[in-house]
Formats: sequence, C-alpha cells, structure tokens
Amino acid sequence: MATVTGGTLERYATAVHEFETYAKEKRLPLQPLPRLDDSLSLYFVDLYDDGFGVWEGRNAFYGYKLLKLKTTGKVDLPKALASLKGWTKRAPGRMRLPLPDIIVDDIALDLVEHGNPLMGAAVEIQTDTYTRPSEVVGLRQGQILPPALAAKLGAHLASSSRPRSGTRPRRRAARTTACSWATWRGRG
Repeated sequence: MATVTGGTLERYATAVHEFETYAKEKRLPLQPLPRLDDSLSLYFVDLYDDGFGVWEGRNAFYGYKLLKLKTTGKVDLPKALASLKGWTKRAPGRMRLPLPDIIVDDIALDLVEHGNPLMGAAVEIQTDTYTRPSEVVGLRQGQILPPALAAKLGAHLASSSRPRSGTRPRRRAARTTACSWATWRGRG
C-alpha cells in the first residue's frame, strides 16, 4: 500500500464501496474468487452500458484487489479482466490535444501584462521543453539564460528548443517569450 498515493486510495475506496453496494443490491456473491470474478464482470458491463469511463472499472478492480484481497500481485479474475479489456477496446480513452502555440503565447503575454512575468516565462518554458510545472518551479534564475540572439534584440528571454507546431525549426527571438529579461530579473 506504500506505493499507492492518498488520492488513489480514496478513489479505490469509493469505487470498492460503489461495487459492494451494487453487488448487495443485485444480490451478487463476492466469494469465492470465481463468483467475485462473475460479479465484477457484470458490474463492468453495467458501468459500460451506463456510459461510465473505463477508469471507473479499473478503480473498482484494482481497489478491490488492494483493499479487500490485500494484494497487488496477480489474482485469478479472468472474466473481470476480459470485461475491462473489452471495455477499453469499445470505448478507448480520448487524447488531450495540446493548445495551439499562438494560444500558449497569448496566455504567457497576458500573465506578463498582469504583473506575473515569472508565470509567463514558466508557461513558455513548459511548452517549449515539455517539462512539468513542478520541474519549472524548481528552476533557479541562474539556470535560465537569455540566448545571444535574444540579447541582441532587446534581451528577451527565449527558451525554444523545438520547432513549433507544423513549422520548420526557427529562432523565435524576441517574440518567443512575452517576458523581457529585465522583467524576469525583477527590474522591469
């Protein structure tokens, strides 16, 4: 249980409670293991039919394994696993597309214009380098240097390390980040 975070445990506990409530209402057995397998499988079919996401079933499955069966190892529940697999195939998850670059630039500029230059720089750095917010928060000013071209064009911070969507690699120069180096350093 040490490898499962508090938020995950909460979701698992909720999902297990909902499954047990469902099983009680439908008078489905939870023991022995083959009967539990049947009950979970029926539960997943009903969740699917009711339009729930497959993560609801996964939370119930893995939550029951962890919280009730007290294991993270393999458990012989082939019907439940087959139901989850079928559910995933019939209703695959949706990919979250990234924001268009122009929108990211506008968000960064808006942050700078409203007195948050560090946040504007952070948004651009995260987008350009594929870093997580926690990784950017951990950076120190000395770790981010303005490139030579940007320095020539008015000391604007540039952090581009990849081509923008659908374009050839190019220098974004002064427009790259809406934050001037002077503002970034707290002098602007």
